[in-house]
Amino acid sequence: MSDLLECVLRTMAGQDTMTAALFHGENEVSAPGYQPVPIRNWTVVGDELHAQVTFGPYDAPWEFDRYAFFYGDKLIESVPEDCLIRLPGDKRWTWQIALVDECLPELRAAARAFEARGSQ
Repeated sequence: MSDLLECVLRTMAGQDTMTAALFHGENEVSAPGYQPVPIRNWTVVGDELHAQVTFGPYDAPWEFDRYAFFYGDKLIESVPEDCLIRLPGDKRWTWQIALVDECLPELRAAARAFEARGSQ
């Protein structure tokens, strides 16, 4: 099982919290008011896991070129954006997350096991 999928399942089981963070290059976004956002709303939809995270508004313009998943202080996965995203401080941005593709075979088994535990 991938580290990312394992952390998502632990989060869904209430064992810990994952957070999403934004980066520009190697540095986390530094706009006043910015902080990483907890991901607490994972749901199973068919054979996929979905969540959404909203960033902003902040007290100044902000920009990022990648997102990152953290489990505690540990970086689990970094996802590059196609280009640098620049937003004014008053804008919100929602990241729609869907875990599919390379995780799909193990996701099916893990989602079934998670649902089975919940029905006991």
